[in-house]
Order: sequence, then structure tokens, then C-alpha cells
Amino acid sequence: MESPIAPRTRPFTPTMGPGSELPPQADLIMGNEEKAQVAGRDATLAEDASPQLKLDSRGLPLVPQPTDSKDDPLISFLALLGPMSAAVINPAFVPLGKAFHITTVEASYELTVYVIFGGVGPLLIIPLANTYGRRPIYLGGNLIAAVTNIAAGYCSNWAGLLATRVFNGIGAGSTVAIGAATICDLYFLHERGFFLGIYTFFLTNGAHVAPLIGGFIAQNMGWRWCFTIPGKGRTPSSI
Repeated sequence: MESPIAPRTRPFTPTMGPGSELPPQADLIMGNEEKAQVAGRDATLAEDASPQLKLDSRGLPLVPQPTDSKDDPLISFLALLGPMSAAVINPAFVPLGKAFHITTVEASYELTVYVIFGGVGPLLIIPLANTYGRRPIYLGGNLIAAVTNIAAGYCSNWAGLLATRVFNGIGAGSTVAIGAATICDLYFLHERGFFLGIYTFFLTNGAHVAPLIGGFIAQNMGWRWCFTIPGKGRTPSSI
């Protein structure tokens, strides 16, 4: 005996369009070839309406679902440069202060200026990234940071050096600010945790490694190279 709650299936009926069935007299009007064309069109519409999920190599559904276009918006690049270049000069505050006839505490203000504008700058830069895309922000920000780092190494007065740190903070800070958003562009939902962990590791530890490098540079080459070397190191990412 058939269960009263057993699911029922409706036999397939060719349709003239979405939601419209063929009238009963269609069999008298349409030939077999016309009915086959209608049935084939409806099958195509049904297939387009419920596309199959695209899965990764482990069988997990990709979120968001990628398109079949070679220009899929998930394909982009990530230029990740941490704040290491800002902290390379830290071990050289004493010779930096002597060069400009200021105290060691005053010499540390160049880092303070960098941090302030590195935090305020993205408030203006991120809306531009959302409007014009992240690629121009990466290229422009890295270029500004590279040029101002190199310029700081050639400054002959304290005011000029502080001015370079203002623009350096804006340029370098803008690229760091959109790094996490770029991870979401590059990787699917189930992959983002791993790559965000790598991004955060380099972002938070760049300033810890920088003094080790800066101490060696300041002792053997001079404080000016603590600016110019990181600047030249950033230049290729702007090309």
C-alpha cells in the first residue's frame, strides 16, 4: 500500500516558456520536430537555472563560485610588504640625533610621524581602492614609500626628513590596510584562514626583525643606509 505522505512527482510536460504549458491542441498543431525543439529548449533553461557547484580538489564547494572566464575577478595579486622598513632605523636613533643635533627622544619622532600617518592615511586611501581597484593603490603606495625612503637617506635637515616620513607612512600604510581584503579576493572561503595567518605573521613580525638588520647596517654603513636600502628594496614591487 502506498504511503499517504509519499512524495509525488509531476510528469514532465514541455513548456512554451518559463511557467507556461503547451495547450492540449498543440499536439494537433505542432509536428514532432517542433515539439522536440521546445523540449530541448526547456531542458536547456532548466540546466541553466540549476548549475552544478564547482568543487576544489577535496570536494568542498568553492565560495564564492568562480566563473568560467579567464578574467575571473578572483585572480589578482597581493603585494605584501610589512612595516619592516619603518623600524630599520630604530637602532640608529643615537647617530641620527647627533647628525641633526637633536636628542635621541626627538630622533624617535620620525617613527611617531610614520605611525600616525600610516594609520590616518588609509582612511582616505581605502575609498579610492574600493572605487578604482586595489592594483593602483598597491603600485602607487609602494612607489611613494620607496621614493620617500630613499629621499630620507639624502635629507640634510630634520624638517625634510620628517616630511618624507609623512608621505612614507601614507604610502606604506595604504598597502598594509588592504592586505586582508586582497586575501579575500585571492582565495576561497575555506582557504582564507591559512593565508590570513601567513599575512598576519609577516605583518606583526616585520618590525621585530627590522632592528636586527638595522643595527648591522647602522654600525657598518651609517644611518642613511637604514633608509635607502629599504627604499631600494621596495622599488621592484612598484614596477
